[in-house]
Amino acid sequence: MNADNWRAPALPENETLIFDEPGRALLHDGRNVCYRAFHYRLTAGQFGGLTLRVKHGGGEESQTLALSVPDILLPLLRALASDGRFLLFHTLRQQRADGLKEAAARTAGTYRQAFVDGRLRKRKERGANRVKVWIEPAAATN
Repeated sequence: MNADNWRAPALPENETLIFDEPGRALLHDGRNVCYRAFHYRLTAGQFGGLTLRVKHGGGEESQTLALSVPDILLPLLRALASDGRFLLFHTLRQQRADGLKEAAARTAGTYRQAFVDGRLRKRKERGANRVKVWIEPAAATN
């Protein structure tokens, strides 16, 4: 058993481990870049979907990679050397994180502008402990 297994993301009981890519230092443009804080695992669900799992200093994350094309994706991943596969997993995770940040910023901007324009509405739902919030459409200008 590897002494660094505590760094690996959890493996759910109903999933099969396909690739295990622990963190490492890699050479980029003549300098070493340390990726030891990241440990990636690619798993297959019992119905064939692929999930990329990562554990890093901020916790654990997972994302679905392919529900219907593992037969296409797996040979491509197997053809990569371990370092290339690790960097591909790292790039996929970073792209997802960037997309989530951008989506949150756009949503916040939309609600901020609706508030400034006076188009943000709210209503408590009768008989329930929740509030409905929506944005009124902007008035058409001629």
